[in-house]
Amino acid sequence: GSSLFAVLARGVPVVLAAAGLFVFLVTVFVPLLEGYTARDWRPTDAFVEMVYLDLGDKPPMVAATYRYRLNDRDYIGGRVGLTNEFQPFFADWHRDRYRLLNEAMESGESITVYVNPIDHTESIVDPSVPWGIIGAFAGVSLFFILVPVGFVYHFINKPSRKSLSGAAHLTGEEAASKPQSKRAKPTPEPAPERATPPRGGVE
Repeated sequence: GSSLFAVLARGVPVVLAAAGLFVFLVTVFVPLLEGYTARDWRPTDAFVEMVYLDLGDKPPMVAATYRYRLNDRDYIGGRVGLTNEFQPFFADWHRDRYRLLNEAMESGESITVYVNPIDHTESIVDPSVPWGIIGAFAGVSLFFILVPVGFVYHFINKPSRKSLSGAAHLTGEEAASKPQSKRAKPTPEPAPERATPPRGGVE
């Protein structure tokens, strides 16, 4: 009963916090790190070979294939944005990228992609950090991290009923065993001295 509840009260929030931390790392920390790194990538001309907007049973998602050439060697890329794989609910971003890539493919004009100078097989069309998307993921993931952690902290530091009743019982025993102070009796004032008559008769 109570032991099972205690296990669930501690286990479930920990699982939620771990899931929130995973989402934060994948959808916030990694894209920010990649966006910071991609600032130094080499801008290169590329030609779009295929682009489509996957409508399916979910919100639209853009996908593309483009070809670029470096050091007399051809490469094929397909990455569009930093968080392209984790933003299926931001339809406007996908529609805008699809429109730009489709126009370039139909006109035959080149687009600019950014290529990793160390690994030329790694490229991206839009290396800019989508702050709106990352901010939304950060808010959701931090909620799932902080709320369970706060719940666990409150549960661990909350005194049990047994300890409260024991403390109240101990307080009552201490009060009963403590000697009650007696009221001090007032010190009687000395009576005024009477004048002693002189011995003998009156002169």
